[in-house]
Amino acid sequence: MYFNEPDSQVLRSRLGELDENCIKGLSLKAQFLWGCRRSEVCGKWAILNSDIRVDKFNDHEVVIFYLKTAKRGGKVRPIALPKNDMWVPELVDHFNDSNGKVFDFSDKTLYRAAVDTYKGLQYQIDRYMIDYETREYIDTHNRSAATHFGRHLRAKELTMRYHFTPIQLAFFMGWSIGRSIGGSSMMDKYIALQWQDYIPKLLF
Repeated sequence: MYFNEPDSQVLRSRLGELDENCIKGLSLKAQFLWGCRRSEVCGKWAILNSDIRVDKFNDHEVVIFYLKTAKRGGKVRPIALPKNDMWVPELVDHFNDSNGKVFDFSDKTLYRAAVDTYKGLQYQIDRYMIDYETREYIDTHNRSAATHFGRHLRAKELTMRYHFTPIQLAFFMGWSIGRSIGGSSMMDKYIALQWQDYIPKLLF
């Protein structure tokens, strides 16, 4: 049966309703914009106030956030966003006002904030294998929205609205290029330099 899950505009609307001064709300906005895991926001690989830079691309101001990629030993990946994009100025101000960890609370706190904010929303988990020896699968099912929901919808938005290529999406989301598209692991070493490759799609 086809499941019509919420789109990114539903999530943006929920996040937009949060109090602008709510630090937990801002962390959820950041997680969505960066398409990242919760541990990359405020957990083991938490972003620091020094992990930011403002640059220019064709006369457009761009803010680059340097995230440490979970599941890849903290490998740094830059996430570039237009400075005038929704919630980016708010994030920049918060980075400037912070010292050390930008979001100084646990990833469990972020998870609980997501559950409250996205209450009533669900998304579909495709069938997947849990045991390669016995070839045991978990069937397709719906899951209540939490922190991964924002990452999931951001990936869909980047693909469908902004037309990211598989390589651009894999880099932005912190996936291994080799695993994602069958390329060489050496590609990962150099693709990290190329936020300039996808930023035009976010500017227009």
